Amino acid sequence: MFPLTKSPTPSSSRHDGATVMLWFDTFVSPESVVDAKLRMPDYEYTVTGYQRMKKRERIQLGTPVVVNGKKLAIFRHGARYYAMQQFCPHAGGDLALGDIEDIDNMLCITCPRHGFQFVLLSGDCLIGDAWKAEHYPVEARAALPDTPRTLFVGFPQLNCSLFYEEDF
Repeated sequence: MFPLTKSPTPSSSRHDGATVMLWFDTFVSPESVVDAKLRMPDYEYTVTGYQRMKKRERIQLGTPVVVNGKKLAIFRHGARYYAMQQFCPHAGGDLALGDIEDIDNMLCITCPRHGFQFVLLSGDCLIGDAWKAEHYPVEARAALPDTPRTLFVGFPQLNCSLFYEEDF
């Protein structure tokens, strides 16, 4: 259930191909995650010349999951999947409810509480260096042969808080 494999995602800025990863099944079908590429925000200009997002029907882009003891939000943009901590490190807003925007050729999730933007690939905050969101690689694969593909999230280590001394 928790196979040790080498990460096949060399494009990820945090994890290189030589890093041993523990991959956890989220039991989420890749097709069930909303494709944000089809739901990118539209912009309009106000009377004073400021740019703002047009109001539209609200749809949740992130899929909340608990993996390796961590609450994460999984996002999809085209054929690529991203996993990030579910709650904003700045003010605790639910990032699964945020909008995905392309800012300077970087895909970012915008916190619905205070508008802080976090780069999906790196977790870096565009507002300042004080905040960084945890992010993890995601793969779509079958857990066993002849089973449907699900999304797996990679971690560099087990979450030790999942184990207690009295369990052994």
